[in-house]
Amino acid sequence: MKFPTRTCAKCQKPTLKPISRRFSGFGTAVQHRCTNCSAELDITALASIGVVITVGLMALLFWGYILFHDSGGTGLFAQILYGFAVVGLISVTALPAYVNFKNPPVMGCDLESVASESTGNDAMKRAVIWVENAGFLGGLLLPILVVGAILSLAAFIGFINFTYFGN
Repeated sequence: MKFPTRTCAKCQKPTLKPISRRFSGFGTAVQHRCTNCSAELDITALASIGVVITVGLMALLFWGYILFHDSGGTGLFAQILYGFAVVGLISVTALPAYVNFKNPPVMGCDLESVASESTGNDAMKRAVIWVENAGFLGGLLLPILVVGAILSLAAFIGFINFTYFGN
């Protein structure tokens, strides 16, 4: 896959070149090295950041609904724990987004090919690459679409079950 050259935040020159790509869990990180100041950093794909944000928000909304839906008092410990989860989500997503923001891609430059590691499932890699090509918005929407597809399949199976095999 090809990646653009980025502007180095350290020396402010468009010399941050991609050198390798790592698959980490359900996303990728591209290692970059500046040809001017020799700085090295990993840049996480924007789609991976979007997926983490959406899944984290869905988990927090579900947990918040369970905690705060009932009018009964929620304990202080539960509120503090929920606050730590919110801060944890922000800290997990803010640093990779900040690195992407501080080292923007250079517009109009040639894309450079990067070799990736060959570990892991090839079908999973193809799916991850497909999502990453959709960008940040694709990463935000993918978990919602997957949940919608699973719920639609469950509704269809339930419809068939109760229509043709129900009592």
